[in-house]
Amino acid sequence: MVLNTAVGEFRYDRSLPADVTDPFPPPSPGPSRERLAVRLGCTAVAAGVSVVVFRDVVTEALPLLWPPTDPVSRWVGLVTVLAVSFLVLPGVVGTLVADRLYDAVQDSPDEAVEGRD
Repeated sequence: MVLNTAVGEFRYDRSLPADVTDPFPPPSPGPSRERLAVRLGCTAVAAGVSVVVFRDVVTEALPLLWPPTDPVSRWVGLVTVLAVSFLVLPGVVGTLVADRLYDAVQDSPDEAVEGRD
């Protein structure tokens, strides 16, 4: 919408891109299966490394996880801290590293193959 201050009227600006004016834009696909597989692999490696590095914490916390202890809020807090420590944080780090690796590997072979022809 454009305001014409000289005349004091509103009018619609029809020069918008088609994707803005389309009520049902085409869906954008997410990451490829290969990229997701690399992300999952890097996340698993990061989770494994964190478990190995903090193995003393893991071995001390395992008996506290089952059966759930009273008060339940303390048990839920412990489960939350362990889930964030050993699942979410390695997931974030693994995703960042995987995207860098995937982009580097994806760009390198194409340039090398094109350079040989």
